[in-house]
Amino acid sequence: MRTFCKSIALFLMFWFVPKPKSQTNVCGVGFSNPTPVKLPDLRIRRPQSNLLNVVPLIFILPAILIGCNNLSSAPPKNLYQDTRLLMDTTVNIKLFADSDKAAQSALNAAFAEMTRIDALMSFYSKNSELSKINRIASKKPVKVSPEIYNIIKDSMYYAKLSRGGFDLTVGELTKLWGFGTQSQKLPSKTALKNSLFLVGYELVKFNDDKLTVSLTKAGMSLDLGGIAKGYAMDRAMDIIKRHGITSALINAGGDILAAGYKSGGKNWRIGIQHPRKKDVIVKKMNIYNQAVVTSGDYERYFEQDGIRYHHILDSFTGMPARKCQSVTIISKDALSADALSTAVFVLGAKAGMRLIETLDHTEGLIIDAEGKLSASSGLN
Repeated sequence: MRTFCKSIALFLMFWFVPKPKSQTNVCGVGFSNPTPVKLPDLRIRRPQSNLLNVVPLIFILPAILIGCNNLSSAPPKNLYQDTRLLMDTTVNIKLFADSDKAAQSALNAAFAEMTRIDALMSFYSKNSELSKINRIASKKPVKVSPEIYNIIKDSMYYAKLSRGGFDLTVGELTKLWGFGTQSQKLPSKTALKNSLFLVGYELVKFNDDKLTVSLTKAGMSLDLGGIAKGYAMDRAMDIIKRHGITSALINAGGDILAAGYKSGGKNWRIGIQHPRKKDVIVKKMNIYNQAVVTSGDYERYFEQDGIRYHHILDSFTGMPARKCQSVTIISKDALSADALSTAVFVLGAKAGMRLIETLDHTEGLIIDAEGKLSASSGLN
């Protein structure tokens, strides 16, 4: 590759040597990018003076050499990985690093960050900041940390965007169904009706100056389970990058966040599993600096009288959402992909796809309740 680049440089030097009564044209040399871009017109008219005739050479040679340097500086070839149980799932992190010490430092710091976030936002831990909010915020405004304040505001954004498809106020419904515990059960119609009175994202109030959160109905509670894992993945990847690692992939229970390329400049390649056929991959794709998050009715569920009851609850009915089998969102970050996969799952294929198509840097793959596959315009 370096020989090729030197040849181009020599060619350009020869091409730009002033020649009387001749016209000089320069052809742009393009290098592949993950996102296609429209190249500018690089045609240059021959200047009238010999001094100006050298200017294009000064600008073009550095550009060519920089491009060659980028192509030759592939990520380090040493692959390191670790797997741990976090946030009620298996988390695997792969990364390319120069040394064992650099890799282990980045891995330990990334897992520590995810552990910290889990402790901060755990729904069932009495010591989490989220539990403190749920105990007090319906009685009086609760001053919270800037971090969890921003996460709750982000959750509110996606709740409004999806008009309740994603709703952070389903906490009492989560308790009622027992998802995330050993006592999952089908609640009574009366209990469901009573809990639904405590659901509604418009019931959460904020004070940006004081960083306080209020819940306007006694007994209501917040559940950040639909966004916390995505946020934790984003934060873990930020930590990895701060350690000087530019190529990494986080797999948290099938939810993926990729940074950079694999060793050798290759894209990360993943497959999306069919929700009913574990051996069937419905879509393969290359990803680069992207998140791929799936919500499905096969992740956490129990069966009673031949009916499957899963953990993605419809805030309008209090029951598990029934319009989809799985929803996969591809986005630039895991937080938005996490929230949107839940929202679209609840909204269903038709309304969910309409929402996806309005969003920048977002694609979706939906398998509806009948097993029909639909993909957003950017995936077709």
